[in-house]
Amino acid sequence: MNENYTNMYDDEMEINLIDLMFYLLRQWRTLLIVLVIGAVAGGGIFAYKTFQAVRAEQELEEEEEVDYSDYKVEPEVRSNMELAYEYRVLYDKQMEYNENSLIMKMDPSQVYYGELKYYLTAGDNTRLISELYTNIFSDNEILKEIKRAGKLKCDIQYIREIIGSSASRERGDSIEVYSVINEMLENAELGYNNSILYFTVYYSDEEACESILEVMEKEVKQLTRELQAQYGEFTFEELNNSVRLNINNDYLNRQKSAVDSLSTYLNNFTRIEGTFEEEDFEYYKAEYLSREDLIEEEEEDEEEQGLVSKIKSLIKWMVIAIFLACVCWGGYYCVKYLFDRRIKTADELQDVYHLRILGKLEKPHEEKNKIDKKLEEMRRSLINPPDTLSHVKSMILSLDKKNIMFSGNLQEDSLPVVQGLWEKDPGFNYMGFVHQDDKALQAAKNAEGVIIVAEVNGTISREIRRELEVCRIQGIPVLGTVVVE
Repeated sequence: MNENYTNMYDDEMEINLIDLMFYLLRQWRTLLIVLVIGAVAGGGIFAYKTFQAVRAEQELEEEEEVDYSDYKVEPEVRSNMELAYEYRVLYDKQMEYNENSLIMKMDPSQVYYGELKYYLTAGDNTRLISELYTNIFSDNEILKEIKRAGKLKCDIQYIREIIGSSASRERGDSIEVYSVINEMLENAELGYNNSILYFTVYYSDEEACESILEVMEKEVKQLTRELQAQYGEFTFEELNNSVRLNINNDYLNRQKSAVDSLSTYLNNFTRIEGTFEEEDFEYYKAEYLSREDLIEEEEEDEEEQGLVSKIKSLIKWMVIAIFLACVCWGGYYCVKYLFDRRIKTADELQDVYHLRILGKLEKPHEEKNKIDKKLEEMRRSLINPPDTLSHVKSMILSLDKKNIMFSGNLQEDSLPVVQGLWEKDPGFNYMGFVHQDDKALQAAKNAEGVIIVAEVNGTISREIRRELEVCRIQGIPVLGTVVVE
């Protein structure tokens, strides 16, 4: 009897990390389900936390809310409250203007002036066509194009402050600036048939100023084509197209005026509110300062910040829930893997039970989807390739045994893979495990040795253990094992 197989097997089994990794990866379907469950659970926790926070806030507001329906205010005090409130409204509007206006952001000593100047004559239609040109910036789409060209970060209303369009009327050698709207009736009787059109832009960045002027020029040319198609050909000539540094104290004065107005509003409502008694001031805050039109901007900022905070909180709880779900998923399958008593790898038979591996055969199988197929390709790249049937047969013949019994309990789809080992050889035969079948035991005693045929993820380890014990007790030589993967 071969002494290598008379030794007792090792009680400790080493875990094959590669096999464990692919075992977990093959459970990717349940992992996806766990991820979805984790995301839903995280969303549920977030919703519960949000509900709790909202309810606590509402309860706090209800506790702090004071009924002022019966509170009496002196007429003079109420008048001051109205006045202070109006100053607060003006202060908020002025603050919004100062923060968003392009003029307030300009350096008064570094303002560039861009100008497009055109000569127009269209006979009796001159005044009408001039109006259409000067109203070109009433189209918000053009203002949006100007905003993109100048890379301006502001609302459209503030763009109107830095651009302009106007017309002058010409009679002989004199030019007089006029307002088309206010003098429409007067000009109808004077017979002016020539106009000078101006399209201007003021901005602190020269490159932006040039880009805006290019948009203006493009829109003017487009409008010219449309008007000539509608009113017939008329004379429209460019007189100037330039950008230059402009020295003008007007912007400095407007900035100072805006800052002074803000300071005035602040001082006024602060001074008036300082005259209120404590109870009057609480009434003033509840009845006036809580008005929607005064705190609308603050509420929008709070809502925006609250939305960002809620999104972060939602992501946090989803990540935590998904992480915990994955830990539970991984723990479950690791425990299942450890307590699975089936043979997991061919190396287990060699390392734990000290069986000589005569060969590894692989049963054909088809992966149902691309993911499983890819995983199998990765697994095969990390392990030794399987042996051929002829190679395993030659290894068995090299044992120089005339009468060999193959013992095992293979599944039906695995049996055809190894049948070629004993077919066509009268000295070889296959039967069940020796410890399970009396006929197999008797045949093993009459044979020169036994080769155990084990199946990965099919043969239970205790069957191998019991088989070796019975063979040792009966004095039956165990020649090795053939593994079907």
